[in-house]
Amino acid sequence: MRLERLTTQKVQDYLDGTWTSAKNYENIRGALSHFLKWALAGGHIKTDPTLGVKTLGKAIKRSRGIAKTISPDQVKELFEWLETNAPEIVPAFALMTFAGVRPCQKTGEIFKLSPELVNVETGILTITPEVSKVRELRKFKMSPNLVAWLRAYPLDEFPIVCHNWGRLRDKVKREFKLGQDVLRHTAITYWVRHNKSIYDAADQFGNSESIIRKHYKDNNRTDEEAAELFEIYPKAAKGELLKFAAG
Repeated sequence: MRLERLTTQKVQDYLDGTWTSAKNYENIRGALSHFLKWALAGGHIKTDPTLGVKTLGKAIKRSRGIAKTISPDQVKELFEWLETNAPEIVPAFALMTFAGVRPCQKTGEIFKLSPELVNVETGILTITPEVSKVRELRKFKMSPNLVAWLRAYPLDEFPIVCHNWGRLRDKVKREFKLGQDVLRHTAITYWVRHNKSIYDAADQFGNSESIIRKHYKDNNRTDEEAAELFEIYPKAAKGELLKFAAG
């Protein structure tokens, strides 16, 4: 498309169709605005079409409080769908949902995590400084249900990041309208509610105590919901999974 044909409505339609969170929307809008201001200054366009699009500054300010999470029922629905439609991506989603492994495409720990760091025998997940976003070692005590998921989907048969990761991840995000960090937020929120320790949560998830206190402590999730989350176990037997993967 030639730049002079770009209208405010076309920019708005693009933003409405691509954003996954208020912050993401504003980042994209800002990048477009900078580029089109450059185009305007260079005489490539006569007006900046981003001037008329909506902004979500207030939504971002509100969202910087309690972290957004999904309910145990939504987690159950997600994993039931994954087991049926995308078993090869289950280990990564289990690690993100129940251990809060960071998922970001650029700095995400999930892409650097090697199988030997995930010990289902001891139940310890080791995040080395090379893997950690904050370059700090942490050892995460995995919940029994996370261990069960990783036993049902062993990493020597189901790689943490499968070969068609990008396509499957995008499909899941569209199917369930998942924001970038909602699974990590869910993991930390319910862990804090279940274990009642801000100090231990900071140590386990690689955040400061102030971040845990600000975003994850005073949430609207209940003790019952937290207990329910950690009772979500895989349904498929290993033999059925291997048969599915082979077929």
